[in-house]
Amino acid sequence: MTTRIAIHLRHPGLAERLWCRRLGTPLPLHTGSTGPWHEDWVRLLPQHWRRLHRAYAATFGFFWLPCMLCDVPYGGHQWAGSIPDPTKGPGHNIGICPRCTQGRRAP
Repeated sequence: MTTRIAIHLRHPGLAERLWCRRLGTPLPLHTGSTGPWHEDWVRLLPQHWRRLHRAYAATFGFFWLPCMLCDVPYGGHQWAGSIPDPTKGPGHNIGICPRCTQGRRAP
């Protein structure tokens, strides 16, 4: 059985622009998603609404794992930034939560 996933690139919409502004990260030239349309909007909800984020992750098949830096669980729909993976070497990264991404942004 073969599974196909189609990713359609588009210019960042309002939700992506708000997300990047919140995190203090550069806006990408193009963005794409394989998830439902509300994925972009639900991650804008306050991060301390853990029960809602956990339920959303479970409902739509996103991961729910602790952040490698702060150990606070977050969902795959909230994925924000990354750090180099020390176990795999150059070119490999580990995802981190939105709060840690905000803390790592350049001054």
